[in-house]
This record gives sequence, C-alpha cells and structure tokens, in this order.
Amino acid sequence: MPSRPKVLWVPHTSWEHCLAQRPRLLVDALRDRFDLHVVTWETSPLESRSRSRFYLNPANHLRALRTHSRTEDGVTVHHASVPLPVLQRFAHGYPAGWVLVPAQRMFQRSLRRFHRRERFDAAVVSASHHFTGYPPRLPGVPVVFDYVDTSPPEVEAAYLREADRIVSVSHYLADRVRETYGRDARVIPNGVHLDRLRRADPARARAKWSLAGKRVVSLIGLTCSSRLYFVDALARLVPEFPDLVLVAAGGGRLVEAIRSKCAALGVPAVLTGWVDPAEVPDLFAATDVGLYPGDDTPYFDGACPLKVLEYTAVRVPVVVNRGAELIRLGFPSLVIRPATAEAFEDGLRQVLTSPPTSFPDMASYDWQNLAAEFGDEIDAVLAAAPAPVEPR
Repeated sequence: MPSRPKVLWVPHTSWEHCLAQRPRLLVDALRDRFDLHVVTWETSPLESRSRSRFYLNPANHLRALRTHSRTEDGVTVHHASVPLPVLQRFAHGYPAGWVLVPAQRMFQRSLRRFHRRERFDAAVVSASHHFTGYPPRLPGVPVVFDYVDTSPPEVEAAYLREADRIVSVSHYLADRVRETYGRDARVIPNGVHLDRLRRADPARARAKWSLAGKRVVSLIGLTCSSRLYFVDALARLVPEFPDLVLVAAGGGRLVEAIRSKCAALGVPAVLTGWVDPAEVPDLFAATDVGLYPGDDTPYFDGACPLKVLEYTAVRVPVVVNRGAELIRLGFPSLVIRPATAEAFEDGLRQVLTSPPTSFPDMASYDWQNLAAEFGDEIDAVLAAAPAPVEPR
C-alpha cells in the first residue's frame, strides 16, 4: 500500500485555539487521506481573566521557545519556537513588520528543522503572520494557501506570491485575488456538521443555562464589532420584549466589555465562557434569533462565518451586518442591516415579531464534502510539483 502524502499544515492561529474552527475541521476530515502534520505555538488562554497571569509567568515564556512534537488523534502536532506576542499586544491595529522579526526568525528556523526531519510533500498555509511572521519556503514543498480572513495588502501579496495554489473561504476573497493579482482561487466555504446539528437538543441547553421561558438572542463565538452596537439595539428592545436574553458564548478579549455594557444598559445576559464543542449545537438549536454583528468593512466582507451557517442549518434566523459575502449568499433566513444600533434594532424587531419561515438546503455545506474538495486541491498541487529536492 503506497504511503500517504505527508502534508504540513500551518493554521491561522495556534492549534489549541482552533477547536471548532476551519483548520481543525478540515484536518479531522482529511487525516485518513494524508499524513498530516500541524504547526502550533504557545498562546495565552482564551479566558481574558487568565491572560495577565499567563504573561507574568516566566515559565510560559521559556516554554514558548521550545520545539517539540506529539501525536494527537492520528495527527502529528509540531510546536514551533515563537516568542509570546508581548510586543503585538502593545500595537494599535495590525503589528508593524519590525515587531514580528524575532518571531519570524525563530518560526522559520523551527519549520526548516521539522522539514529536515519529516520531508514534507506539500504544505497548507493560512495567514498566521500577525503571530509568527511569514513561514519559510521549504525546498521541494508546493504550497496551498488557504485564504481565510482578509489580510492587509502587503501581507496578502506576500502569501499569494509564495502560493502554488489558492483556496479562498469566500467569493469576495476569490474576486479580490483574481482582480488584484490575476490569480485563480478555488472557493471552498466554511461548512457545518449536519449530523451533529440534527442531533442537537435545545431543551438541554435551556436547562443548563437557565433559559426556560426566555426569548434567546445569541452570539455564539464572539466574533463581532468592537463597538458592541448590538447591545445598544437589545437595550432598546428589552422594554418591548421583557423575556429577551442575550447569550454570548465563547472567550476572548471582548467578554468583559460585553458583560459591562449589558450590565450598564440593563440587558439580561448569560455569558457562558468557553463551551465544549460537543455542547455548542444545543446552544444553536436553543436560539430564537442569531447574531452576526460585524462592521461594514473589507475584513467582514470577506468572511464566511461559521456561526451564520450553523444557525441556518438548525433553522434559526440571523440578523447580520451588510457583509459582501453574506449578501451574496442570499439566504432568505438572513435579515441584513447596516452595522448600527438603530438598524439592528429594526432587524431584531422584525425577526422577533415575524420570523422568516424559509431556509436553504445546507447539504452542500457539509464538512465531509468540503474537506474532500480541499483534499483534491492538495492532490492537484502535488501532481503539478516537480521532482522532490533533498532538504538541506
């Protein structure tokens, strides 16, 4: 039996933070087809209250600089040497290139060392530049770039220049690649595990989080505008819908800001913190109205939000901002409004009083099908690659 191609996978964030995210879902579906090797690096806990203590502990800084490997569910995980992102934390917006020089040098050295030992056949790379700097071009290893989030132009150009083949999560990003760089990109969107969502038990989630008798408006995964305008919208609706409650599920830097704003404006809220991925389908199914409150900016234009697809798969309407890809999807269950409190107030009121009844068939978004398409892209880049070169 021929050996499986050995594929290095560089996700957009550390492997430990990829739970229920695109890289892990694709890797889980493809691990029998390829010999997969994932790169990770040290990062702080998702819970914001633990982050300060994490960065003050010298042992964590030392651990970040060590390289080691482990096997996890049939996948090899390589821990690269990358300094903790202390300087990046002080940056306003995207970190400057000079800030990333130490991380990039150590990251590239680690990946070259892994390649000398493993001799990878191909690589799948997403833009982790803001954490790690750019990955090296490994000799004889063709690259599939998985364009997941809109990057700054100079970062985007650098990744595309090194890519032999391009996959994009959205048509918006594929159009951008074609129009700006004259390159083709295969659109493979995010997806859903239909079987898991069909087994979801809304009563179980409502019992766990004391949501009985409530109208649940949820934000599952705290990807949203830092302006938190959706909390203002909910505050205006509470007198009209006194049984309304916001469920905000997940961790990250916005947890405390959401908590504080809800308390200040009198919005009943349940902040769950991190939720076991096995329990997340129950929360989706327990929702009356989903939220995707981004900003009307290129970053959100290029997104194909997992949460929007998952709400839709359990037949929950979603109020979303005017993201270009969301508009293009055209799901009848999406209520699309500008990214303002007034507009979201109107959208939420519409759904709460007269919810949509038409939902799309989500079979084409099943992860197994999408992962098979992604695997075909890896096979294609391998087929087109020249004869392998001995790593130096």
